[in-house]
Amino acid sequence: MSGDRCCTRVFFIHQQHTNMSFIFRLFLIFSITIFINNQTQLRAQGCSDAGVCTAGIMTGETSNSSANNKFYLEPGIHLAGGDDGTQIISAMLEAAYAISPRSLLQVKIPYHIISGNLGKTSGIGDITVTFSYHQKTETQHQFGYFAGFRLATGKTNLQDDGLSLPMVYQTGLGTTDLLLGARWDYLGWAASLGYQQPLAQNNENEFLQSRWEDNPDVIHYHDSRQIERSADIVARIEKTIPVADFAFTGGLVPIYHLAQDSFLEDNDVRTEIEGSDGLTLNVAIQARYAAGERLQIKAFYGSPLITRDVQPAGLARSYVAGLSVGFSF
Repeated sequence: MSGDRCCTRVFFIHQQHTNMSFIFRLFLIFSITIFINNQTQLRAQGCSDAGVCTAGIMTGETSNSSANNKFYLEPGIHLAGGDDGTQIISAMLEAAYAISPRSLLQVKIPYHIISGNLGKTSGIGDITVTFSYHQKTETQHQFGYFAGFRLATGKTNLQDDGLSLPMVYQTGLGTTDLLLGARWDYLGWAASLGYQQPLAQNNENEFLQSRWEDNPDVIHYHDSRQIERSADIVARIEKTIPVADFAFTGGLVPIYHLAQDSFLEDNDVRTEIEGSDGLTLNVAIQARYAAGERLQIKAFYGSPLITRDVQPAGLARSYVAGLSVGFSF
């Protein structure tokens, strides 16, 4: 018996060392990405999430916290840096209803406040609705799937002094999108794959640099008149380490834009935007605290490691950070 206790103690100490080592790596990655952002003055063209990156069960938290309750409500505040130092503050409300022990209906409603050197805008963003299903399994491998839509409820042609602002200042993307995805969990590891396909292109943006003749600041924003977006494939590869009532998650989020976007020139000729397709790779870090069975507090941070040349839809983010509080009932 003493030998068993000794082995158990050695295993526990080893597990603690492994957990602390992983947390240290997360902190190191976090510090490096902040340093890179400071050195590049927040000009990186990263993140590029059109919605599917955090849709449904791609991140997993809602499905876990709602397992023993019918309703889940998570208000939060998100901060981000956009094109040419643009600052985006988003109030996010996520609500979920457990239709059955293995199925979940989720709704996300954002409200954006955007400010930059060309103006300031605000308004409700595009609403996301998803249905998620968790497959029943007798093993430690867990599987889930989701389908849903991003609805074009935000604005795409907000203006300043009668001039249409670039897409980063708009509260919506101007498309209704189909969202599909799947998730696998195993012993703290998780991998998710998502697909986002625009179904209806209704962008009303009229921004062209040539229409802002007396403002040199517009050269840092890409033309986006009636822009049409292409599809995205998104993956998440993450590891979660629990420590007492905390859970620390770190991972990579690659986003691949499948084809070039296009916009209308001033002469109404539709032109493809070179460099708007390709890969963006982000690092994502999250800390979650369970303050009882029905309450959790979550903080997260994301930043780009690899970027694509042009992101005319206004989705470029040099960093994304946020804090939210989730209630299950």
